[in-house]
Amino acid sequence: PCWIGDGVQIGENVELGPGVIIEHQCILDDHTTIAESLVAPETYVGPGTEIRKSIAIGNQLINWECNSVAELDDPFLVSSLASPVARHSESHLLGRIAACLCLAATSPLAFIWVIFSNLRAQPVLRECIAVDPTAPNRRTFTYYEFANCTGLWQRWPQLWNVARGEFAWVGNRPLSPIEAESLRSEYEKLWLDAPVGLLSQADAEGCFETLSDESKVHSSYYAVNRSFRNDIEIIWKVITACGKRTVTDPLPLNTEILKPQ
Repeated sequence: PCWIGDGVQIGENVELGPGVIIEHQCILDDHTTIAESLVAPETYVGPGTEIRKSIAIGNQLINWECNSVAELDDPFLVSSLASPVARHSESHLLGRIAACLCLAATSPLAFIWVIFSNLRAQPVLRECIAVDPTAPNRRTFTYYEFANCTGLWQRWPQLWNVARGEFAWVGNRPLSPIEAESLRSEYEKLWLDAPVGLLSQADAEGCFETLSDESKVHSSYYAVNRSFRNDIEIIWKVITACGKRTVTDPLPLNTEILKPQ
C-alpha cells in the first residue's frame, strides 16, 4: 500500500511501493524508485534516484534499517523545495540600492513617457502575471511594464521590483503560468531554476522573443552556469549593445556556448 499527499507531482516510469508515504507538495522526477520509505513534505527526488527503507527530509537521507544519516550535496538527487532559489537581489543590498539610483536618475524620462502616453490617450502600464520560481508551489505574482513600447525601456517599472528584492538584476525573464506550462523537456524547465531577472542572457545575445528556441537555450544555459562574473558580463553586453544600436535590433547569436552537454 502507498499514501500520496496533496499536490504531489509524479514523473514518468516512477515505481512506488510497497510501504511508501509521499507527503504533500513533493516532486518525484522520472524513473525514480521508492520503497518502504517516507518522503517529507516539499521534497524533490531527482530522476533515476532510488530510495529504499529510508526517510527523505530535504537533502538528508535517513536509513531507518541501518540507523544512518547521509547528507546529499547534489540537489538533483534529493533536495528541499521549501528552500527556494536565492534571489540575487535579496542577497545583495548594493543591487537594490543601484536600482533605486537608476529609478531616480531615469524618472524624468519616465515622466515624459507618461505625459506622452496620456496625450495620445494610451494606457501607461500593463499588468502582467508571472510564476515565482522561488516559491515551492510556484505561486504567481504581479509586475508591470510600460504599454505601447518595446525593448528594454518597456521594463522600466520593473526597476522597482529589483529595488524591493522581487527581481534580480540578472536572471531569467518572468513567465506567465501558461508559458511556464509550455516548457516540456527537463532542459527547457531549467528556465525556472534561476531567479526572475530584469535582464537575461537572452537579452545580451539579442534574443528578445520570450519563448523562442533561442531564448529557451539561453535561459537553460544561464540557470546551470549562473555566477557573479556571468552576471557582470551580461550587464556589460546589454549596456554596450544599447550604445551601438536600438534595443529592438537583433544581436549576433553566439551558438558555440549553447550546445547542450
